Amino acid sequence: MEYYNSEMINQQTCLIKQLFITLDMPDVIVEFNKLTPYKLSDQHFQYAEYAPYDIILEEPCIFGAHCLYKKTPYLCPRNHQNVGYIIKHGQPIPKYLCKYERPWKLLNGREMRCTNMNCWFSHIKDHMDFVNYPFI
Repeated sequence: MEYYNSEMINQQTCLIKQLFITLDMPDVIVEFNKLTPYKLSDQHFQYAEYAPYDIILEEPCIFGAHCLYKKTPYLCPRNHQNVGYIIKHGQPIPKYLCKYERPWKLLNGREMRCTNMNCWFSHIKDHMDFVNYPFI
């Protein structure tokens, strides 16, 4: 099933690129081919924190790093890195999880959550709801 999904995404990606070429949109093609700016090499991961409990993450975007809206998280609030769905208790927290997504810590008496609607990093489930209503 996973092979089928990745093959389908590759086909869709090629189709979208061809559409941009046909429409003579070189600037969009350049943006489409760029990876997200927080793409990190596996050899440079350094873990500073470990999950204090199971952390449920935002759903991954089916287009991953090729999503047209990866630079506008308000339009596509899903995670664009291959983070998975859960960071299990005791596992290292990857560097591509937003450093402000730490609900087990308190900031000004509230759970520490990212409220930046333009943040490109991966987030915990319901991130966009928290951005829209941070004080509820």
